[in-house]
Amino acid sequence: MRTGRIWLFGSVHVLPEDVTWRTSALDQIVAKATKVYFEADIGVLGQMSIMAKMLTGGFKTAQPWMDRLTYLQHAEVESLAKSLNVPMAQLAGFDPWLAESILEEKSMEKLGYQPALGVDTLLQAILPRIRRGISKR
Repeated sequence: MRTGRIWLFGSVHVLPEDVTWRTSALDQIVAKATKVYFEADIGVLGQMSIMAKMLTGGFKTAQPWMDRLTYLQHAEVESLAKSLNVPMAQLAGFDPWLAESILEEKSMEKLGYQPALGVDTLLQAILPRIRRGISKR
């Protein structure tokens, strides 16, 4: 019977600059791991896959979704878009899920959160160095 150990590390995809999440304990666990899995591939191939999905499935093809909003809903979306410098015409050109993702990302950035500082992004980038024992925190 084989036994093993599994560590589950919950991560956050976007963080502000002043958050310290990496510890020596995490580095030691990662360095000893035979396999490391992430929720999503945020590397080059993963980003290319997301872009392909956006290009093929992210643009509206049916009735414009903004036409189905109430006056108040439309005003709320318009106000948020304006505060984030996102043109309404751009949002209207996407399916609702993609428009929401754009507004969410811009909102997080406005609050100082950055995808480039997310745990998964940083950990995937430094994983080879941690495993060789040469990465500094």
